[in-house]
Amino acid sequence: MTRSISTDQIKAGARLARSIYDEDGNLQYCFGFTLHEIDVERIKNSHISAVEIFSESPPTDPEKLLRDTVRLAVTRNVAVVEPSAGIKLPEILKPEKIRNSLEASDVWRGAEPTHDAVQSAAELLIQGVEDTGALLASLPKQVFGEEEAKHLLNVAIVSLAMSRIFDFPPRDQHAIVLAALLHDAGRFLFLELRNKPLEALSGFEALAMQEHPNLSSMLLRGIQPGPSEVQTAIQHHHEAFNGNGYPQGLKGVASPPGILRKNEAGVMHRYAEVLNLANDYISYVDGSYDGQSRTPLEAVTLIVEGSGSRYNPFVVLEFCSLVQRFPEGIQVNILSTSSGRYGGFSGVIREAGGTDENNPVKRILLMRNAKGMAITPAEVDLSGERHVKLRLAEL
Repeated sequence: MTRSISTDQIKAGARLARSIYDEDGNLQYCFGFTLHEIDVERIKNSHISAVEIFSESPPTDPEKLLRDTVRLAVTRNVAVVEPSAGIKLPEILKPEKIRNSLEASDVWRGAEPTHDAVQSAAELLIQGVEDTGALLASLPKQVFGEEEAKHLLNVAIVSLAMSRIFDFPPRDQHAIVLAALLHDAGRFLFLELRNKPLEALSGFEALAMQEHPNLSSMLLRGIQPGPSEVQTAIQHHHEAFNGNGYPQGLKGVASPPGILRKNEAGVMHRYAEVLNLANDYISYVDGSYDGQSRTPLEAVTLIVEGSGSRYNPFVVLEFCSLVQRFPEGIQVNILSTSSGRYGGFSGVIREAGGTDENNPVKRILLMRNAKGMAITPAEVDLSGERHVKLRLAEL
C-alpha cells in the first residue's frame, strides 16, 4: 500500500504516506497530502533523500478530512461572534461541568490547592474550551462525544496541575491546556478507529494512528496559521523520552520541563513531556489506552515503570507527589504524617494505600532516619494515620 522512493523520483500527484519534517523537526508536509509541482521542487532541494508515498489510493482521504474540518471550524469561529450564535459541545465541556470535574478530580490532591488556585485553574480550563470550541465542535459527532470530551478534559486537568507544579507562567499554562484539549483531534477524524484495539487496526488505520499527532497539529494550524508551541506540543505528545515514540522518534531532555531551553529542535518539546504522561495516565484509567480500565494505583505503577524510558524522570517524580500514589516496592521519603511520627524517614513501600483519600501507604519498611542515616530495617504500620504525605526517592 505504501512504498519508499528517492526524492529524484517524486512526481506531482504523489500522496504522502508519512509526514515530512524540515531540518529543525518542524512539520513541513502532512501525512495524506498530495504533492504539487512546487512541493516536489522544494523537497528535491531539501535535505530529504527519500519519502514514503501511497502506492494506491488510501481508503480515506486525510487531506479532505482535514480541510473539511478546518473549513467548518473557521465558519463556526466567525459565526460565534454573532450574539445569537453558539457552539454545541458535549455537556462535560460546559463551564459548570468543568468546575465540577476539576473539584472532583483527585489527581492533584498532593498539591493541596487553595480555593483561589482551584478557581484560577477552572478559569484557565473554561477559557481553553472557549478557544478550542469551534474546532472541537467541528469533529465528527460519531467519534467525539461525552466519553471522548471527558478524556480530553481530564488530560487537560492533569497537564494544568503538572504545569503549576513546575511553575509554568500563566501563558504556558494556557498553552498546555490548549494542547491537551486538542491532542487527539486528528484521531477523531477517522470513524473506523473508534474503540478499535491496536492489534485490530488495518495497515492504513495503523498509519493514521501513528500520524494523528501531526493531523491534530495541522487542524490547529488551519485555524491558527503559523508555527506555535501548542502545535509542536500536540505534534510531540506520543514521543518518548528514550526516542521510541512516534511520529518522529524524538528523545526527551533530562531536565525539569519548567526550565526554558535554548533550543527545542530535535527533542521533545517540554510541554509534550508533561502532556504525554498526563495522556497515558488518563488513558490507563479510563481504558482508552488498550480497552482495559485500571485503578489509579495500577496506572501510576505503569507510569513509574516507564520512568527514564517512556517518560522524563523529573516529570514522573513530580507526578507521583501530585497524585500521592506510589507503587509497592518503590523507595519513598516520608514528608509528614498526622501523628508527627516518622517525618523525614525513608523506606520501601510494602503495602500501598491504593485509593485511600489522604493516606497512600499502609505498611512501609523504614531504611533511614530523619537524618538520612541507615537504620536496622523496621516495618511499620501507617494504616491508622489520617494523613501521610510521601515523595518518591529520585528514580
